[in-house]
Parts: sequence; C-alpha cells; structure tokens
Amino acid sequence: MEGRSNFHIQGGRYIKDIVYAANDGIITTFAVVAGVVGAEQALSIVVIMGLANLVADGISMASGNYLGSRSEYLFYQAEKEYFANLVKHHPAKSKQMLRSVYSRKGFRGSFLTELIERIMSKQSIWTDELVIDNLGTRPTEASQPLKAALVTFISFIGFGFVPLVPYLLGSNPNNFLISIIGTGSTLFLVGSLRSLVTNRSWLAAGFEMLLVGTLAGTSAYIVGSVIMVLVS
Repeated sequence: MEGRSNFHIQGGRYIKDIVYAANDGIITTFAVVAGVVGAEQALSIVVIMGLANLVADGISMASGNYLGSRSEYLFYQAEKEYFANLVKHHPAKSKQMLRSVYSRKGFRGSFLTELIERIMSKQSIWTDELVIDNLGTRPTEASQPLKAALVTFISFIGFGFVPLVPYLLGSNPNNFLISIIGTGSTLFLVGSLRSLVTNRSWLAAGFEMLLVGTLAGTSAYIVGSVIMVLVS
C-alpha cells in the first residue's frame, strides 16, 4: 500500500507534467500547422512557423513550470522553518496543535497520548506533521523543480514534434491528412495515460483529449482560411 501511495504521489506529479506539456505541445503545434495550411501557405512556412513555435513555447512552458515549482518549494521551506521554530520555542502550543491534528483523525484516549509522545520525540517528524497538516502536501511533491521543468520541456518538444513530421519528410499532397492522423492518434494515447493515476477509463480519457485537440485544430484551420479569403 505504501509503494502504491508513493507511486501516485511521484508518478502523479510527473504524469501531470507529461500530459499537460504533451497536450499543449501537440495542440499548439498542430494549431499552427492547421492555421498555415488553411491560409494556403508554402511547405517551408509550415515548417518554419511550426518549429519556431515549438521551441519558443517549449522553453516558455519549462521555465514557467520551473519557476512555479521552485516558488512552491520555497514556500514549503518557509512554512517548515516557521513550524520548526514554533516546535523549538513554543512546545506546549505545538503539542496542542499536534494533538488537534490527530484528534480530527479519530484518535482518542491513551492511544492518542502515546502517539503524540512518540511523534514529539523526533522534532523533525513533529515539524513535518504540522507542516503537512497546514499545507496539505508533502515536500516530495514540490522539491524537484529542475526535474519537473526538464520533464515538461522534453514532453512538449517530443510530442509537439508529431504534427510537423510529415512536412519535414518532404512535399506530399497528403501531408496535412497524415499530420491529422498522427496528431489525433498521439492525443488519444497521451490522454489515455491519465488513467494511470486518475482511475478513469483510459478510453474516456483518451477521447476527451482528442476532442479538445480537434476543437483547437479546427478553429485554427477556419481562422487561417478566413484570413486567406480576407487578404486575397
């Protein structure tokens, strides 16, 4: 049970990063491709705009994830320092807070008293218990911002590359169709991965993500077509 819990804490965090970045990478890149194709632009324009968008957005997403995760971690450390000082300088108040935490969990009587004494014997554990109760999170969920950023960047670039593959292989009248099929399949695959940590049906999760991507791509294609008509 503990191993499963750790998997859901750590795996859930990175599945979130992977799926979010992959979803954004695929959809934004395909939207660029669809918009440019809708505007009837040349193959080189599709590739240039697609790659430029992919790299720029990938860096933007990764840096945003890093800054967000780093801020979350620093906030956790500040809270931990506050409660460490509270435990050290105001043990009576800290003990009452700890007792309140476990009372809310249903512990009573002599067992509660013994449990509190055991936790208080280790100041680091005592501090962590108060922090976790106050924030509702554990340090492992926010302590690796660089890794989270790297996962985001690789996922964004890797999956976002899919809509461009047909165009990088050369001119072909079916490039857009191939891109649609590849993008749709990848969206469904990435969406189904969410079932690993959400306990949702992989089929429903896959179709949900496919629907979102379809709406974005269709909208971009229509906008590109309308702009082409207006400027021609």
